[in-house]
Amino acid sequence: TRVKATTADLVDLDTPRYNPLVGGISIGPSRSDDTAGPLGLMVKDNATGKPMMLSNYHVMCLNDGKQDVGDDICQEARGDNSWGWCGDCAELTRWKAGNVSIMDVYYGIDAAVARQKARDTEIGKVVDIGIVTEYANPEVGMRVQKRGRTTLLTSGTISDIHMDVVKDFGPPIGQSIQRNQIYVTGDTEPFALGGDSGSVYV
Repeated sequence: TRVKATTADLVDLDTPRYNPLVGGISIGPSRSDDTAGPLGLMVKDNATGKPMMLSNYHVMCLNDGKQDVGDDICQEARGDNSWGWCGDCAELTRWKAGNVSIMDVYYGIDAAVARQKARDTEIGKVVDIGIVTEYANPEVGMRVQKRGRTTLLTSGTISDIHMDVVKDFGPPIGQSIQRNQIYVTGDTEPFALGGDSGSVYV
């Protein structure tokens, strides 16, 4: 979920400016000065080979229907610094929210990418975790960890891979029942809180 940043929030959160850009750090669209979420991973565009930020739709596009190709994405998010400053290091490029059918099974998706235009990048690297080089299908009982902007590094166990979650993406998408979502039970604390959306599960 998105989080509204306040001065109190800034005490223990990961809010500094990073170079190179890596997963698990604060980002947000420049048109908002009170929201923040994590950059999930720096990835490569299959079509162009160029570095891209990958995170959630509702982190990069918000839920007001006002997103547009070329919107500046800040690192750190404007809501995560006291000056409201934007390091406009990426441009919003593509997004998808709702459900997609893969081999006749519907899966909820909440994703966006933004083309890197400033600073260096480390493709696939996540703070406190390292380089992600492969992917695996989730399974109940699988041990995972994530690195987010709010709760930083947490670990847990996948307890469900078929959850239906109702999500309101705002206009023009509206409310969606997100099918086959993953639920993780944290080890000793919440696995994720507001401002952690977009984190990659490793």
